[in-house]
Amino acid sequence: DRSAQRWALVLIGCIAVVTLALLVGFLVHGYRLRQLSALRLEAARLRVERGNLADYTASAQLLGATGGAGSGGAAVQHLHARLVAAIPIEFGDRWGAAPAPIADGAWEDDEEAAAAVYLRLVGGQLDQAEALAARALRSFPESALLLYLRGRLALLRGEPERAQQWLMQATQRAPRAVLFAAALGEALRGRGEPSLALQQYQRALQLNRVHVASALGRARCLLELERLADAGRQLQQVLHGELRAEAARGQQAWAFLLLGNLHRVARDPDEARRDLQQARSLAPATDPVFLEELAWALMAVDRVGEAETAAAAAAALMPGRPRAALLSATVLLREGRLQEAWEQAQRASTLAEAALVRAEVEFRVGRVEQAARELQSWPVVASSPAGQLLAARVAAARGESEDALAAARELAASQPAQVAALTVVGGLLL
Repeated sequence: DRSAQRWALVLIGCIAVVTLALLVGFLVHGYRLRQLSALRLEAARLRVERGNLADYTASAQLLGATGGAGSGGAAVQHLHARLVAAIPIEFGDRWGAAPAPIADGAWEDDEEAAAAVYLRLVGGQLDQAEALAARALRSFPESALLLYLRGRLALLRGEPERAQQWLMQATQRAPRAVLFAAALGEALRGRGEPSLALQQYQRALQLNRVHVASALGRARCLLELERLADAGRQLQQVLHGELRAEAARGQQAWAFLLLGNLHRVARDPDEARRDLQQARSLAPATDPVFLEELAWALMAVDRVGEAETAAAAAAALMPGRPRAALLSATVLLREGRLQEAWEQAQRASTLAEAALVRAEVEFRVGRVEQAARELQSWPVVASSPAGQLLAARVAAARGESEDALAAARELAASQPAQVAALTVVGGLLL
């Protein structure tokens, strides 16, 4: 009847109204989620630019809370994956659950590509990481992040000149990214320009006055410039001052390592050994560069066995790095294992310092002319204190006593702590 029809129409109308209300509610909720996702994504990106571990972890937590909500879900997930993958490489220790493997080449944006590169590095696959970074930059040529990664990889290869080229482009495109600015400082320092590097680190600290990596880089430059008191004050800021709360465990290890080098230069070997012991106890688990520098420092205070252990750990973390091979060659040379030292030096043939190891091996086995040629092949090595000392010994072995004496005397005058130079002078005078 008509009454039943009217009630049916009313019921249908009510259902339609409820359905429409639900649909509008879902649309509004989705819009709000998209807005929230976008806001959190932008907040995370701005925080990451500050470049400390706390900035990375806070951003990753913020993005994790956002999840895959809304249309920004992919961008959120990719940035989150990149941050979690980057932390072991940038700060030396893992954080959170490792991101899922990322298919090579099937990247939606530069963040996802960068995450894939970082994951290769975490796995110690430097060659594959370089290949991926090159492919990624061809796919996203405007990406400052991928330019930075190309520079970061060149630094890991021990190629600061090439790193500088990439990092200058990265800092131009992302002038407020403090980590990029600090990496450029490291490239300049690696090129043997500590004054320019110091200026670059100071620019990075203007962007974020509590950026720990820049403070450590600044301290290292001050050490190389023999401004020991200034370097010591900077390191104390990391260990006990306003930067302490920002410093990752691995960065505290770096501070103790540099403090050990400072005390060694200041001729306080006991204090240097205590600092290096602290550095060892805090050693970052995923930083091969730290382990290499620790090995060099341990050798300098005659802890050769401990240096060999650190060198082996560095090589295992990321095989194929020339500086790891150079370190191994130097340790083997100190132990008198000449053939093995030569072989490792050959693996580091792209580095000038490897020529010095090969020259020393040639000299010790009596091939004086070959030692001289090795020294002459890299002028930067021949002009270094160690190169000058070996050149004096080579000249003495050739019977060129006057040249050897002049070279050794000049080195002893400029480097009074060079006991070996004084030994050469004394031997020639007798």
